[in-house]
Formats: sequence, structure tokens, C-alpha cells
Amino acid sequence: MPLSSLTSLFAMENNERSPVVTIEQGSLVGITKTTLRGRNISAYLGIPYGKPPVGALRFSDPQPAESWNGVRDATKEGNACPSKHMIFRNFIGEEDCLFLNVFTPATETQGQHLKGKNAVMVWIHGGGFAMGSSEVAMYGPNFLLDRDIVLVTINYRLGPLGFLSTGDEVCSGNWGLKDQMLALKWVQQNIHAFGGDPNRVTIFGESAGGASVHYQVLSPLSKGLFHRAIAQSGSSLNPWAFRPRKSAKDLAFQLGKTLGFKGSHDSKQLLEFLRQIDPKELVLASEKLCPTHEKLAGITFAFVPTSEAEGPNAFLPGEPLELTTSGKFNKDVTFISGVTTAEGFVVEFGDNALKQNPAFLEKIDANVEILVPPILGLEQGSAKSKEAGMKIKKFFFGEQPVSPESIANYYDSQNDLLFLLGVDLTIRMQAMYSTLPVFYYQFSFEGELGMGKKVCGVDLPGVCHGDELGYLFQMEMLSQMKLSPEIPERKVIDQLVTLWANIAETGHPSQGGKRDQSASISWDPVPGGEQKVKFLDINERLQMVCNRGPQASRMNFWDSLFKEYAGEKNYFAIKLKEKL
Repeated sequence: MPLSSLTSLFAMENNERSPVVTIEQGSLVGITKTTLRGRNISAYLGIPYGKPPVGALRFSDPQPAESWNGVRDATKEGNACPSKHMIFRNFIGEEDCLFLNVFTPATETQGQHLKGKNAVMVWIHGGGFAMGSSEVAMYGPNFLLDRDIVLVTINYRLGPLGFLSTGDEVCSGNWGLKDQMLALKWVQQNIHAFGGDPNRVTIFGESAGGASVHYQVLSPLSKGLFHRAIAQSGSSLNPWAFRPRKSAKDLAFQLGKTLGFKGSHDSKQLLEFLRQIDPKELVLASEKLCPTHEKLAGITFAFVPTSEAEGPNAFLPGEPLELTTSGKFNKDVTFISGVTTAEGFVVEFGDNALKQNPAFLEKIDANVEILVPPILGLEQGSAKSKEAGMKIKKFFFGEQPVSPESIANYYDSQNDLLFLLGVDLTIRMQAMYSTLPVFYYQFSFEGELGMGKKVCGVDLPGVCHGDELGYLFQMEMLSQMKLSPEIPERKVIDQLVTLWANIAETGHPSQGGKRDQSASISWDPVPGGEQKVKFLDINERLQMVCNRGPQASRMNFWDSLFKEYAGEKNYFAIKLKEKL
């Protein structure tokens, strides 16, 4: 369903009461919406927080949006950023896309300054840094706004328009992350007008949104813009979430060559050329650039965050692994992260689904070094790297080849390589250095609101990448399900919303106010520097687990591999070798 149709559906819920607020840019008229429990809330859609990043502002730092005269209509969503739709796979979006939505329990209608100091939650959507938007059809507020929070959902630039870098000061990259930071500045300046407390801001996101949350924690430029961070199924240490500067530069020039650039390796000339190219052409051309060996390793998007030269304006002044393991990040942030039980099912998503390409597995079987995680620190092609690859293959597949018959084993390996290893290391480093608590979770509830598994079409036990989203947000594609209070899905919604809202409101998931459904469980923080960690298993029944972490037997294997192959680039072993 096109975005315009979805916004029309949302706008139809408007009634005679039209809430109005005034912010620094001007006045906004919104609409009234009803939550799962029947609560009236106000929604303000399509608020511009940045100038349209077009012309000279393409591949440039975002600039604050300009003011307007009169009362701006905030009853319809703004444009998505140029990309392919995450579900329908058609091209969508416009470059003028730096918009956000605000949902608040305050419902005054006459334009008064809204009262109250509700905690604020800012959602950063996923999509591999190449897809997705803040569309209400995907991220409806009807569950979270049963709590006294203000919810903000944001768009940010994607794909080459959001992450192209020439590896120098001409085009430093990370434009999408800098958009997120500008949105957080907007929140600091304006959220009080919606009844929000700028001193209690929680950023949260899933997949690339989770990695974005971690990047905001790493960036010195984002310090003070938020106070808690929830990184769901994503970390900057995941192999799909970061590209070294030289590789980023090579891909930028490769994109130019693909589109007809005939110049030299001059960054300014390339930028001038690419600023003239239609956004759709940029997006479609970028899809063909990911190297084959990266696709074999589960990496499908070419343009993602990269490091920048150190300096006062650098968003990411170093590689994430070094920044994370050396404690060079914002330490005074309460941090929460975790995974689902079967993240690896996500390899069946999109154009590279194994069901349509079984020969893909044969290529992996012939090149098992692909299974060696980059954070192990081994030089690709070296004898040690190949040896480690064989050990990993034997652990996951035994004497079987990597094939359709052993597909479940392959999903397990991808769960760890693409998600769990990076998330686990991030959690342990945060716990080692942070001044505030760090919390770990595993989402294990298999229910009817798990959209990720439905989209990927996997018929195996386990909770797919993204399945927890259906219990935080109301989704149009799942709206036909009747959420009566007695069904398990409703109980999990109440539990997950309560835990996340408690974090936003108090900084601790087990300490909430009214309608607190989590009082029966004490979610203990992760102790710093210990091998065993405590994590919360989120299911119909909440349970604290003290073990090596989610997938404990597999994590013990990875620990043994890290211990055996410690190298100069193996920051994990350098920092934790005395604990392993």
C-alpha cells in the first residue's frame, strides 16, 4: 500500500478536536488518535526538522528546518527518504524527507502550552541503512502511548544519499547518523511543547536502528542529547553495520563509474557529478555494488556508516571496535541491548533469499573462511583464518556440507555472526566502562504478531529478527488480529511496553509507576568484567537467566575460538583475555 494511502487511513481517525501546539518553528495542528486501551492521544505528523537535503546540501551535514507562517498542517506524514520499500520492494520517497512524528498523551485543543513532564522515547527505524521510514503503518503508537510517554519517530537519509563517503573531508559520510543527531537536537529544543521532558530522553531502535543507537552512544557530538539507549538486535560491531574508510571510498567511486563518471579519483569532481544524478538512479545503482564475498557473509548493502578523520566535527572519530573496546564513548547513559532467539532467519529476507538461490550455500561450503567473524582479528586468506573457518564449520555443521539439508545449522551460524557476537561484545564493554546500569535481554516469545518470520517465510522454531516489533508497535499488516486481554500476545505487549516505558521513565526496567506489569520480575544489570552475564528472557513468563548469555553453548565455543586465535587486532581478547 503506498504511503499516501496509509496516511489517509490514519487521517480518517481525526475527529472534531484538533490539537494545536506552538514550537520554535511555528504552530502545528494535529489529530486525535485512540490507543489500544482506549486512551485519546494527540498526533503531529510530518514535522520538518531539517532543510531538504537537495542540491548543495546533498552529501552534506543537515541544516535545521526553517520556520513557517501560520499554522502548519501536521495531520499527514512527510515523505519517506529515497529507497525501496522494505516490504513491497518498490521505489519510494523524495529527497525532501527529514521529517518526524510526535505522539503525546496531552490532548489540549486550543493551542495552550501543554503541561506535564512525560518521559520521551525517540524511535530510529531499521532497514540496513538502506530502507525503512517512520511510517505509522509500520510503527503505530497505539501500544506505547498507553503509558505516559511522548513518542517521536524519525526519518533519516538512507543508502548512498545517507552514507556515501569519499573517505576524506570532501564527503565524510554518516549523513543519516547526523540527521538522527539533528532530530535529537530538535527534541531538546521543542519536546517540552508536547508535554515531554528533555532531561529524560530515551533513544531506541531495531536492526540498523539498534546499530544507530549504538553509534549515537559512540559519537562525542551526541553527548547530552539523550539519557538512555535501547539497541534492539543491532550494534555498530555487527559486520553489516560498518565499512572501513578505504572500502567506502572505493565504493563511492565505483558508484560514480557505474553511473557514467569519467573523471579521475578526485572527490570534488565525483561529488559534483553525483549531485546531478536522479535519486532513484542512485538507489538502484547502489544495490548492485556489494562485493560477492560480502554477500556470502550476509552483507547486502554497500553504503553504511564509516569512520571519519579525527577532529571537532567528526561524528565517528574512529572505528567502532576500537572505540567500544577502549571505552571511548558516552559512559553516562543507561544502556539496554539484546537479541531474538533466531535472528539468522533474516537471511531469507529480500532478493538474496536462499530459497531462491540454493547454490549460494554451495559457495559458502567451498569457502568456509566466510564464517570467520571480522572481530576475531585474523587476516583474511591467512592460514590461521582458514583454519578457524574449518573449526567454525565443524562446530555448526559437523561432517555435513553447508547445503539446503543443513539450513537450520546455517541459520544458527548467521544468528551469531550477523547479530549476537557484536551485541554481546557491546554489552560487555558497556558494562565494563559505563557509570550507569547496563541490561541484557533475549526475546523468545513466538506469537502471531511476529511479522519478521512471516515475511521471511521460515517454518522452524525460533523468533526471527524483528519479530519483537509487533509487540511494541501496532502494524497495519497485523491489525486484523483482535488483541483481547486474555490472549498471550496481549500479555507480551503489556510486558514489553512496560519494561521499555519503565526504562524511559525511571532509568530502570523494573521500576515503574502506574499499571506496572513488571513488578513480578527484577531485571538485574550486567556485572562489569565477568564472563557470565545476567539477561532477561522475555516470553509470556519473564525469567532472569545467569549464564554465558543467550545461546550459551555457542557463546562458549566462540569464547574458546577467541582465546585460541588472539591477535594484534583482536580487541576482544586484549580487553577480556584475563576473563576468558
